[in-house]
Amino acid sequence: MLMLTDGGYDVVGDLAALEPPDLTGRRHPSEVTDSELLTAAVSAIAALTTDVRARTRERDDALARLAADSDDDTAGVTMTGILTKLGSRAGRARRGKKSS
Repeated sequence: MLMLTDGGYDVVGDLAALEPPDLTGRRHPSEVTDSELLTAAVSAIAALTTDVRARTRERDDALARLAADSDDDTAGVTMTGILTKLGSRAGRARRGKKSS
């Protein structure tokens, strides 16, 4: 904090808000048990897996909508084709033209 107060910086707000909280009585990370680490890891992995599944469903739904909206034969829809079509639509949108 001394660097901020004595450094001639124009500080807006209360510098005390930047002070770390009192950590007295808190455990050091090395004191966490294996069981506690496992519980935290399982919770984190479950949350990440749920998030990935939701994103995968969103992507699949978007791809299905794109294929359904396509003027082309949708029987052979590929990721490369979809990305190419999306890029074309984005380019037309940037130029202010109606997308097909």
